[in-house]
Amino acid sequence: MNSDYLSIKYLLRYLSFRTIPKFFWQFVLQQKYKNILNKHLDFERPLRLSEKIQYLKLNEKNRQKTLLSDKLEVKKYISTILPELKFAKVYQVGKCFKDIDFESLPTSFILKTNHAWKTNWYVEDKFKISKDELIFYRKSYDNVLKINYAYWSYYEMHYENITPKIFAEELLVQIDKTVGINNYEVYCFSGVPEFIQIRTANPNESIKQCVYSTNWDKLQFDISWGNLDYFPKPKFLHKMIEYSEILSKDFNFVRIDYMECNNELYFCEMTFTPASGFLNFKPNIFDLYYGHKLYLKYK
Repeated sequence: MNSDYLSIKYLLRYLSFRTIPKFFWQFVLQQKYKNILNKHLDFERPLRLSEKIQYLKLNEKNRQKTLLSDKLEVKKYISTILPELKFAKVYQVGKCFKDIDFESLPTSFILKTNHAWKTNWYVEDKFKISKDELIFYRKSYDNVLKINYAYWSYYEMHYENITPKIFAEELLVQIDKTVGINNYEVYCFSGVPEFIQIRTANPNESIKQCVYSTNWDKLQFDISWGNLDYFPKPKFLHKMIEYSEILSKDFNFVRIDYMECNNELYFCEMTFTPASGFLNFKPNIFDLYYGHKLYLKYK
């Protein structure tokens, strides 16, 4: 759980974002874009992928995006569209922290919200939860469940109509404790998976990441940071691509996330505005290259 949800500074920023007239939203995003990427954000003629995602945040209304951004509703969708694709089991759902019955939960689980980022609480042994931890997470969840995440996250407006909920989910862990869990993020454009970003962490090691093509050739760029020179071809590469084609066919851009645990592939989530669109490609030419693959219908 990100401690920002208890911060007065971020709460005041959120309240100000909610009251700013829509006319000024572009200006707010341009300032943030400049601060992070050191470039001007052009809403009139966006070319880079990072620019076009900012444009979509404010200009595309899509109920399906809202549905599939809800971490609970997307599981129902996956069950219907791809019943063979696994995902972590949901144990309990509530409207507030006190709705969660810890006594009836298994020893290990994850507590999450369906509408926001960085709200996960990984509980490996509920009998070792301290009083201070319980107070911190109760306050944090009570705060985040009052937030409309669309305004907290720099106008990701497809989150605006998600009803906030808290839920307890299965904690997936490797049977072999020496092996970390691998995460795969498949970037798709109009039903075509273009590249895969891998994030992996072995026990007691920092997170590593790199980018590969769908043919598993290492690509000469990264997003934000990268320090993994080589990663073996995953067993489920073909399945990931097949599933991603099905899930992304109705969207001009979406990232489909999976994880590999105990030799099984699990669906994680669908992300329409990764990093709220502030993607830092290195080198930057790839931001422009993939921007050309995202087709927009301008107003």
